[in-house]
Amino acid sequence: MKYIKNLINYACFYLGYINIKWIWLSLLIGIIIFFVLIIFKKKYKIKWYRIFAISMLMSYGVLIVSFTLLNRKMGESYQYKIIPFWSYIEYVKYGNKALIRENLHNVYMFLPFGAILPVIINNKRLKKVIVICGLSSVIIELIQLFFKLGLFEFDDIFHNTCGAIIGYCIYLIASCILKKVKEIYKKYIDLVRKE
Repeated sequence: MKYIKNLINYACFYLGYINIKWIWLSLLIGIIIFFVLIIFKKKYKIKWYRIFAISMLMSYGVLIVSFTLLNRKMGESYQYKIIPFWSYIEYVKYGNKALIRENLHNVYMFLPFGAILPVIINNKRLKKVIVICGLSSVIIELIQLFFKLGLFEFDDIFHNTCGAIIGYCIYLIASCILKKVKEIYKKYIDLVRKE
């Protein structure tokens, strides 16, 4: 229960820092992509679940970009910390819990990517999800560095990728459960048809 409460607090924390126009824009983009994909559904033989997943991922991507890049003010200097796990060292030395909280936020932020991406790509291998999500995180961090929008740090890239891996595990669990449910449903239908 405490975990769910923390997850809700995390969502409220981030949504509180995102201007409402970005939330509406992300929903609008998701809806537009959904209807565009429906138009091309027959031509490219796109399945409904993939249409829904692409729309969700694009909509969520807009939220992430707005929070990590567009909703920030430009700083005066380039900021970076390339020492791996510096936040944990700071926590051990000084007891700075805010850094640990930030690391958890970075994990939570990429959970949906790891869970939705395998639905979209045909190759459902963890390696591909890690590469795509890791590169996305590196790109965000590099843009933050070059445009002085925040701190470029290895820890963010690592925690974003960990979030994607956890999301991928959630995808695997959900797909196994769905497969079992389909099997049970099929057996039930077969039983009903025999009677």
